[in-house]
Amino acid sequence: MRAQNHIFIVVLFLLNNFGFSQNTEKIFAVYEPIKKGEKVYVFEGTCALKAQANLSSKTLMEIPLGEALTLETDYLIKESLRVTNPPFIKVRFRGKTGYVRSSSLAFEKLVYEKEETSFLFKLNSPKDTIHGITIKEVYANKTVLNEVKEPLPAESFSIYLSDNKGLTDVEKLLIIDFYAEACGMNGGIAYYSWSPSKLALIANLVALFDADVYAKEEKLIFPTDEGGKDGTVLFYSETNELVDEATEWINKTVVTRAYQWKDGGLLPSFNEHVETE
Repeated sequence: MRAQNHIFIVVLFLLNNFGFSQNTEKIFAVYEPIKKGEKVYVFEGTCALKAQANLSSKTLMEIPLGEALTLETDYLIKESLRVTNPPFIKVRFRGKTGYVRSSSLAFEKLVYEKEETSFLFKLNSPKDTIHGITIKEVYANKTVLNEVKEPLPAESFSIYLSDNKGLTDVEKLLIIDFYAEACGMNGGIAYYSWSPSKLALIANLVALFDADVYAKEEKLIFPTDEGGKDGTVLFYSETNELVDEATEWINKTVVTRAYQWKDGGLLPSFNEHVETE
């Protein structure tokens, strides 16, 4: 939950080797192009490779979910957010060069070969000025096991996978880190638990920073974190508000709560957590 000024977009994560990748952040900037020669990946069930950059042109082939395409030109990925008539991208696939709709693609792929499992992430078009992320769990590049939607409160984010942090009946955590801006834009973290064919939201946390005047940050402390407890997830929220700069008067408020981890979720539900405003 760090301050950044870029806007980030579509990410596709697949799992690697005999475990997930380490906590390596993948960041894609809307206003920075993906370069010619880099890979993009099919996000939808199939993707039509067209001979020309229009829907009426000949379809050269249908490309399946999760396949890698090579960019034949730089591409400014903010264009994929267009609600109507998303642009075509020139790509190469298995010796054929053609065009695909930007709305059919994600921009990164990691593979978990043991379980043949993949996660796909794609930024949705804005709704009421707020973006969202569609997350798919896919088996063997064919079957979508889960699809969930996560609101995107900030202009930038990264996505990564971690170990289960001591949670029972969970193989990995999927974490989306939304970067709060100094101008008062919301940030935070979304935590998802994952075990094969089960992807579930644990909690959405808030981070908000307004210059030196106001700061609020929430976090979860898991069993294997420093200060963690077995079978328990600890909630911690700290708010600092400047009252008087001359005398360095700051009001600090701390809220804590302990949740049980039971049957793959928090008890009570995080939706019932203490209001920290």
